[in-house]
Amino acid sequence: MKKTLLYFFACLSLTVATGCNDEFDKEGGFSPSLSAHYLRPSELRFESTTASAFSRTFTVESFETPWRFSEVADWLSLSPSTGSGSTSVTLSVEENVDADNGRTAIFYLQSADPGWNFERAMSVTQGKAEPWLRVEEPTIVFGGMAGEQTVGVVSNCEWTATCGEEWVTLSADVKSGQLTVGVGVNPSGDYRQATVYLSYGNGRQAILEIRQSPTELTASAYRLEYENAASKYDVTIDSESDWSSRVSDSWISVSPSSGRAGRTPVAIEVAPNTSVSSRSGYVSLIAGEEERIQIEIVQKGIYIEAPERLTFTSVEESRTLSLRSNTNWSMASKPSWITLSKESGTGNSEITVSATDNPSTAQRTGEIVFEQSGLSIQCRVEVVQAGKSFSASAGLIEFSPKSGQQMFDLITDASWSSSKTGNWFDMTPVSGHGNATIRVSAEENRTMDDRNGRIDYVYGDKTATVNVHQLAQYLTIEDRAFEFGSTGGSHRIELSTSDEWTAETEGDAAWLGLSKKSGNGNAEIVVTADDNPSVNGRTSAVVIRPKYAQSVRIVITQKPRHLSVSSQSIQFFADGGTSGPVAIDTDGRFEIKSDASWFTVDRGTGNTFTVTAAQNSTGDTRTGKITISLTDLKEGSLALELTVMQAAKGGSFIVGGYPEDSDWSDAGQGRLTITITGYTSDKNWNSYGRGALKVKAVGRRN
Repeated sequence: MKKTLLYFFACLSLTVATGCNDEFDKEGGFSPSLSAHYLRPSELRFESTTASAFSRTFTVESFETPWRFSEVADWLSLSPSTGSGSTSVTLSVEENVDADNGRTAIFYLQSADPGWNFERAMSVTQGKAEPWLRVEEPTIVFGGMAGEQTVGVVSNCEWTATCGEEWVTLSADVKSGQLTVGVGVNPSGDYRQATVYLSYGNGRQAILEIRQSPTELTASAYRLEYENAASKYDVTIDSESDWSSRVSDSWISVSPSSGRAGRTPVAIEVAPNTSVSSRSGYVSLIAGEEERIQIEIVQKGIYIEAPERLTFTSVEESRTLSLRSNTNWSMASKPSWITLSKESGTGNSEITVSATDNPSTAQRTGEIVFEQSGLSIQCRVEVVQAGKSFSASAGLIEFSPKSGQQMFDLITDASWSSSKTGNWFDMTPVSGHGNATIRVSAEENRTMDDRNGRIDYVYGDKTATVNVHQLAQYLTIEDRAFEFGSTGGSHRIELSTSDEWTAETEGDAAWLGLSKKSGNGNAEIVVTADDNPSVNGRTSAVVIRPKYAQSVRIVITQKPRHLSVSSQSIQFFADGGTSGPVAIDTDGRFEIKSDASWFTVDRGTGNTFTVTAAQNSTGDTRTGKITISLTDLKEGSLALELTVMQAAKGGSFIVGGYPEDSDWSDAGQGRLTITITGYTSDKNWNSYGRGALKVKAVGRRN
């Protein structure tokens, strides 16, 4: 048997196990081994038509052979990558981002046994990616000068760039992902645009927008003003392109009249203006063939100039008038209330203009006219003088009923006088000139009526009024009545008044006390009431008498003692027990008494008590009485009685025992006992009027 097994393994090593090393052909060469070996993968080829990442699971089948994978591409991973027996292996393939080419990788499963060389080629094939392209800057903006800019182009495939505009040049480096865009000078005065088309992936396109502004052309001044004499200004021209100039009129000259790109100093001159009228024109600066800038040229003629208006306050006042002229001049007319320090001259001059005092409240206006005789030149200056003004910082002065003082301000530039209506106040001063502080003094108002007065101020040709008001004496109390409990306490009366006052209890009620009995102005009076240990309430009043205002009477009542309980009666069955708590509501001291020995009264917490009844073993109902009475009364008495009832042995509080419509003639002989509580047994029921007594019998038939 042993010989047979040795023969089998020898044959297995020669037929089943194959192998090779670097010296053997990878298509099937092998190195003989005396040991049994077996190694092969369950799959040799892995294919995907898309570029997406994917994974496959296959089995490495091994017998007595350690193994490993070799020459694995960096976009593949195998887990595990080595082993010593049969194992499940996961192949993971990364996404292919190349849109131009699919890809194939070959790797090997090799024997790791140094005594047995063996390897088997395995392959992975993956399709190419969907092409895409992205321009990092979709719009490029250039200035007016020639220049270049480079923009990044990110793509997974080959691409080309084209543009149909001659002023745009393109240089593409596909490998580094860069596109260089160049533009020439823009000599026009307008923006220009171009579109670059980036073609990729069999007819797809992306767009890059190119925008170029016109070349800049600026001047250091855009408006020049000249006197009437010949003169010039120096202007600096900055341009990104060559330029030229053109003048609107022959009296304007530009030197030099053109220039190259860069900075150029230019002199702009004007000829003398011998006319009385000013004149204007312009210098045009041209880049390419378009006018880009106009410099306005203004030249004065022979002139007399001054501010259009001078304003004065109502008082006598002077202003300085700056007259500008390039000829001789004289004053032609003026208002009678205006004087000039200088009425003729040549060239520029500073003239003092004075206005006399304006006694009216109305504004007045006029005109000063300057001219040159022999020429049609006039300069008119409007003069305006305000009228007298008057205002008071208060239109109404208010006083309390007390005597006092108030002040307000007059703001005026006029002379003024005053008069008043009302003999209960005075003011000082009563006349003056200009601003003043007025002090108004009022006497005390001892009446029940408000009073009003006024101060009339006369200034210029107008009158202004300040009203004066004084409040009457008053007394205000919110509470006109309130009530104390029988145990007394305190209550606050808020007194609001402008008067002196006294307070007293009506009828000299000794059970009331006052914290204050006199005062002046607002006050708080605390009224206290003594304890009233009586069954009778009582009433009095507090009378507050002001010195000038009307008296106020405040009614005060006090409740008597009260006593009540939460139950009308207490009832027990024959077995006895303890009742629920009975509450006593009272504001006095009390005592509890009972008249029967078969129950007890137990005081609880607060004003409560319970009743406990012993068992009633007799055949009779029994009753008792609890008396609750106040013990601290000094006037009258107050007590309550509660009935306590216990049913007889075997008895009930329900009378009867048969249905309401039963015929008692069929019931045989028996006895029905009815117990009525609440009246004495010898009461004559006829004296209580007619009524109906409905009896419900409970029990068994005989």
